[in-house]
Amino acid sequence: MINESLVNALTYVDPDLPIGSYEYFVIAVYYFGESSASEPAFTLITGTNQLDATLFSILPNPARDYVNVQAGYTIISYELLNNSGQVVRIDVVNAPVLNIDVSSFDSGIYYLKLNTTKGASMNKIAIRK
Repeated sequence: MINESLVNALTYVDPDLPIGSYEYFVIAVYYFGESSASEPAFTLITGTNQLDATLFSILPNPARDYVNVQAGYTIISYELLNNSGQVVRIDVVNAPVLNIDVSSFDSGIYYLKLNTTKGASMNKIAIRK
């Protein structure tokens, strides 16, 4: 819910969201009831205070079977998101090296969110079969 008053704007800004994926939809509220929900819209927030992606080695990219990640500091955890922003894998790492098996994923663009001791980074990877 945006607020209790009438909304005439055709756009909406959702301020100060943390990094992650979000789903938005609209329901019109009338004096006699509510409409059905609209088709959802998905967005992926990568943040503005991200770590520089060049601080990581992510190879191979595009990948077939595995993605290997190396960082100069500890990777606490990671999330792998599909192109719709849905989390398809999440895991705790606690190491500067990460090896992700992507052999079961369909070809496409994915986003790898790395949570490290120095902050978070969102990186685009491709999977090709």
